[in-house]
Formats: sequence, C-alpha cells, structure tokens
Amino acid sequence: MGKTPSDWDITTSACPEIMTELFSANGIAAIPTGIKHGTVSAVVGDSVYECTTYRTESGYSDSRHPDSVSFSQKLEDDLCRRDFTVNAMAYAPGTDIVDLFGGMSDIERRIIRTVGDARERFREDALRILRAIRFACTLGFEIEKNTLSAARDCREGLSKISAERKTEELRKILLSEDPDYGILLLFESELENFILPELKKPRVSLKNSPDMFEARLALLVSDSPNAELRRLRLSNKELRNVTLLLEKPSSELSEINARNILKKYGDLAGIVCRNYGYYELDRLVCLEKEKNPCVCLASLEIDGNDLKTLGVPQKAIGAVLNRLLDEVIADPRLNSKECLRGIAMNIYANILNNNSSM
Repeated sequence: MGKTPSDWDITTSACPEIMTELFSANGIAAIPTGIKHGTVSAVVGDSVYECTTYRTESGYSDSRHPDSVSFSQKLEDDLCRRDFTVNAMAYAPGTDIVDLFGGMSDIERRIIRTVGDARERFREDALRILRAIRFACTLGFEIEKNTLSAARDCREGLSKISAERKTEELRKILLSEDPDYGILLLFESELENFILPELKKPRVSLKNSPDMFEARLALLVSDSPNAELRRLRLSNKELRNVTLLLEKPSSELSEINARNILKKYGDLAGIVCRNYGYYELDRLVCLEKEKNPCVCLASLEIDGNDLKTLGVPQKAIGAVLNRLLDEVIADPRLNSKECLRGIAMNIYANILNNNSSM
C-alpha cells in the first residue's frame, strides 16, 4: 500500500524453547512473554520483537480467546486462523509474499473480507466485527457484502467482550480518517446497543468536529448521564471532558457570557459552542480568549494568603475567592489587589451576616 510499517509480526516454525536457545546463542536476550501461546520476545538494543510459533486454535467459549492452542510446523496453519485476508499474508527475505486467501487482490480492490467463513471468524472472536469497521474507515475500504452481513448476524457475541476492548475500537473508529463512515457502518450493522445503548446517530459530521475522542463521542451520546457513560470504562479525564461537553452553554451573545464559558469549559469552550451550533458565540469566545481574561482562580491578583492577612478564616477562603472570580469575570477591570481586597472584605462581611441570620 506504499505505507511504512510501524512494527512487524514475526512468526516461525521454531517452538519457544528453540527460539530461546537460538537467541541466547547469538547474545540476544529472550523474554518468555507468552510461552503458552508460543510467543518469545527478543530484545535487540532498545527494540523488542515478539516472535510467535506457527499455531492452530480451537474453541472460543468466551467469543474472544481460544480455549486451546497447538503449535504447528506449517505456515499455512497459522495464516488460516487470521481474521481478514489483508492480515493473512506472510513474507521472508528472499521469498515471495505468501498470500493464500487473496489479500493482495483485496487490497487492490479496497475490500475487507474475512479468511474463510465470516460467521465462523466472528463467532471465534466477536471483537473482529468492530475491527472490520475500524479497518474500513481507517483505510477507506469497503466491507465485503457477506462479511458485513455476517457481522450483523453475529453481533450478539459483542455482549461477551469487555467494555475496555470495545471502547478502544470505538476510539480508533472516531479518530480514523473517516469517522462518519465508521459510525454509519456501526448503525447499519445494528451494533450500537452492544457498545452503549444510548449511542445515537450524530446530528453533524464527525469529520468536521475536532480530532478529539471526547468531542466526537459527545456527539453520539448527547443525552447520556454520567452513570451510563461510565459503562464505557473511560479514563477519569475522558469522562470529565465528555460530561462537560454534554452540558449546554448559555447562548447569550455577550462578553460576560463568553468569559463565563471560558471559565467553565476551559480549552473545550470553542468545541462545546460549535457542537451546539453557536458559531457567533464561538467567535465571541475566541475574541475574549485573545484578551487573555482572568477566568480561573490562578489568574486572580489575590490569593488565599492575601485573604488570610485580611483576617478571612481558612474555611471561608474558597467561597470568597470564587465570588471574587465572578466579580472579575463580570468586570475585568477589578482584577487588582487593591480592588479585590476591598471587595473581599465586603463578601466576607455578607457571609458572616447571612450565617448569623440563619
């Protein structure tokens, strides 16, 4: 395809014990990273190469991993267990490419097709269904008709796949060259309920949204509460970002609102405005951002130590600082120590009065 590989999958007729002996005899460190599955890692300088014995697999009771693995002396046995034809070719220096299943032809035709019976491949490992979609939208290929039909028929197998693995495939789909095509295939195959039932078709093109997983995911889960999003096993940062992007901002076209949006959304401010179609507000937010306004506590010209000096007790410092920030957002000219000291004392006095009247 004219691409430079980022890594290489190495396979051999040698069993793990023989590989270890050969590496050691040539001064190469060998790490038994997956002896059960025939994998030995060779350490050469700063690089690590995983080398795996030809093998056959049988039984996939969890729709993901083989129940048993047997080593083989035949490359053909190893290739026929692969998922797609484009992933089932092999090469050794001085030889021709071994292509038993038409992988080269499928690359030329830009087609994703399983090795052998598609339903059998997907029943073995249901995650291959999402991998097919990911390859299609990453490479700009079509999924062969029978393969796509089998993906739909075998979709219930995805219920056995961990949320982490499904989310990782969804992440790659959303960050692919054509995420809209990937999501179209996902919905056409009726797979959404097996990832997150709350997934919805986006109202705008994902490709035109920022190249950011959380931004594109937010367009698919427009009404999902935090508890449902947790089922995707997102990182805390990703969950926080998606949740924030789902909170609709005020559409008021004012400088104060633009600064409040910068305060609440930070670097996500422009994204959330565009996601909701508030393009004029987005422009205003950009203009305000260029002024480098004070929209966070760290930018205030007064801090907790200053408030302590003024006699504000520790338990009230947070509340006073946040009130001061609101004042500065409303009028940026107030952000000076002299102004804020006076305002701080008034705020604290009001807090005391409110507490005493309760």
